[in-house]
Amino acid sequence: MPEDRDPAGPGGLGEGDMTAEYLPVPVSTAREIAEKYDKSIVIICAWDPEHGILHTTTYGRNPREKEWAVQGGEMASKTLGAMPEVGTQFEDYRLAQALKLLLALDELTSAVADAVRRHEAGDPLALKSNMLEAAYRNAVDAIEEAKGKV
Repeated sequence: MPEDRDPAGPGGLGEGDMTAEYLPVPVSTAREIAEKYDKSIVIICAWDPEHGILHTTTYGRNPREKEWAVQGGEMASKTLGAMPEVGTQFEDYRLAQALKLLLALDELTSAVADAVRRHEAGDPLALKSNMLEAAYRNAVDAIEEAKGKV
């Protein structure tokens, strides 16, 4: 689930004035707390009375701890009366992770297609190119990181 959420929608904690722009608590703030106090998971629940929003921001050092932080943030939000599943998502670490995977796989696909074209054109070294090896390594690293093994 998302790291930052705004449960003021249906089932949220209430409607506020909303005269000023809403400022979510950024994940970078939770990360700073984790680094400063040597913690692996940080969960911030902050009430914004002007907007009637209970804002939850979570941080975890690695994919497993990120997921635990998200689960803890959802439990805390629900305990405080919010419905995180209907809130607004401001950031989600999984989107960044998915983009990184997509870019690595796109790079690999392009390198493989280029190597195959060069091989079919008679280049005997096309399938042993450094570009192909680097793209393969980047894709494998991105996949391993996404699986939480890095």
